[in-house]
Amino acid sequence: MKLCNILKIWLIVIFTGLTPFLSAQNKDYSVDVSKPETFLMDAQKTIQTRKNLCFKEQSSTPLDRVSQALSEMDAKQPNPISKYWLSYADYQLAIVHQYGLKDSEKSEGVLSRGIKRLEKLPSQNSEDLALLALMKSFSIQFITFGMAKGKMSSESMSLAEKSKTLDPQNPRSYYVLGSSNFYTPKMYGGWKEVETLLTKAISLGKKQEDSYRPFQPTWGMEESYRMLLDYYNREKDGEKGKVLAKEAQQKFPNNRDINRFKKKFDTDQ
Repeated sequence: MKLCNILKIWLIVIFTGLTPFLSAQNKDYSVDVSKPETFLMDAQKTIQTRKNLCFKEQSSTPLDRVSQALSEMDAKQPNPISKYWLSYADYQLAIVHQYGLKDSEKSEGVLSRGIKRLEKLPSQNSEDLALLALMKSFSIQFITFGMAKGKMSSESMSLAEKSKTLDPQNPRSYYVLGSSNFYTPKMYGGWKEVETLLTKAISLGKKQEDSYRPFQPTWGMEESYRMLLDYYNREKDGEKGKVLAKEAQQKFPNNRDINRFKKKFDTDQ
């Protein structure tokens, strides 16, 4: 093969590999924070939308910009609400780096940053503790030793229980507890309370939809539906699964996992 042809092939390979990166760098992912209160009220939606864009673009830049805007906002006027959403953004960034970009080191780094921020809050409410519990639960996958994994799992559950105690009507407390029980092996007590906890999370989530308060998080509802459907699928409970899948699809028609379970339960009947 001639040298010029080899160089052409090499350049094509290099350019192809850089295309997603260059594309992400050239796009405008700026965030309008001219009205901080409005931005914070829509923070969860913005973060989740940008996370989806990160997976599509195969770049963390869309969500990095949100995190940067929140950080600058909090530096100018520190408050627990901006810190909360900053940590939530770090959690979603950890998901992007771990599952989208396959970079465990960066995932662990941004997750640790968010955890430390929440731990430093002078006082923690039920929502702070629920998010902190969720993030610590996610961090278990980065721990090597079994005993340390168990310790972190217990710490996460303790935080979720404290969150529930502070606000028994917080659906995210039950979602985190249900998620923990879902991923705990049966031999260690897992799966015994999955249905009860996730059903409670969904029930409370519906109530909150009818009495929404500004800045209130709503995450956990979609995840609870998806996880409970997965539970019914594994337990081969098609009757409950079909009913729940219909309800879940009406609320979250664009969730691919929910649509997959809906199709499966409908087909199995």
